[in-house]
Amino acid sequence: MGEYSRRNFLKGSVVGLAAMAGAGALAGCAPKGAGSGGGAAKDGMTYADTIEWNGEYDVVVVGFGGAGAVAARYAAEEGARVLLIDKAPLGNEGGNTRYCGQLIVYSEDKEAMKKYYAGLAAGHDLPEDVLETYCQGLTETKQMLINDFDVPEENFQHWKDDCSLQPLIAHFLPEYPEIEGGEALDLISVNREEQGFSHLWKAYRKKIDSMSDKIDVWCNAPATHLFQDPVSKAVIGLTVEKDGEPVNVRALNGVVLSCGGFENNKTMVEGYLGLSKFTVSGTLFNTGDGIKLASEVGADFWHMEAYEGNCFHFGGVSFPIKETEHSLRSVMNNPYLVSGSYVVVGDDGQRYMT
Repeated sequence: MGEYSRRNFLKGSVVGLAAMAGAGALAGCAPKGAGSGGGAAKDGMTYADTIEWNGEYDVVVVGFGGAGAVAARYAAEEGARVLLIDKAPLGNEGGNTRYCGQLIVYSEDKEAMKKYYAGLAAGHDLPEDVLETYCQGLTETKQMLINDFDVPEENFQHWKDDCSLQPLIAHFLPEYPEIEGGEALDLISVNREEQGFSHLWKAYRKKIDSMSDKIDVWCNAPATHLFQDPVSKAVIGLTVEKDGEPVNVRALNGVVLSCGGFENNKTMVEGYLGLSKFTVSGTLFNTGDGIKLASEVGADFWHMEAYEGNCFHFGGVSFPIKETEHSLRSVMNNPYLVSGSYVVVGDDGQRYMT
């Protein structure tokens, strides 16, 4: 399998990230020469040799949302044999990419986009290379979907040109007009005749299905443990609960964590965001599995206090004052999202929504 540069890996994931406005990814790639797991013992055995493996792949991708589909597609194109897993049962996979509004931020002006996103991140540490990679990827998103995910160019809707079908979308063009660079931003969707209805997700799913000779897909298969070589620190495999049974899968060239957020994990929401009363919209299955797995192998975390909190009907997270026993909220037209009292206030106190 060909090796990825950091930029290419991030660029490949950016469409999935933009589509659902947030995701987590971690590449635990073995260094060259460490395909056997590194850390050879005196008898010639490695740590990997001490584990009873039930299967072996070049790359395992955890989470079959937008980011996971993109990562799996490009890994397979590079010659990898890929396993793509999702904890949701078949028919419910797809993460928030499946349930979001299917809108992607787009612009051909990368420098303007960088100014806008730097403004959005004001007060946070945002490395220049991350900003550069993210914005470069967004400028290439449309062509990538055309070239690599078989979306016909004539299918695209550019909302800056025509918001007549859903005038509310004009509110997001840009969402914060006072921030420099926002005037260059557009929103695109992959089906101009019918909005929503998981069309972006369906494009991802169709491409993955077409590569079934290179990509195996397991649903109802949450990852529960990462195997890390104690010497090289490479992540060499994982345990998957496949239909309720533990299966140890060797990953010769790494594990990609693209398994969503933690909005349906009350303890994490309270701990990281400081919120005790909240409701969420989107998938049931974002319960912080990726955070737990990354912690297991010593990963650092970044911007865990940040969340999307102003999109009540188009995916995102909303926080009611009144507690409710329900933990799952559908994305559109759910009474739990349009009743009760809500308030969201920006960090600086200058913007709020009720």
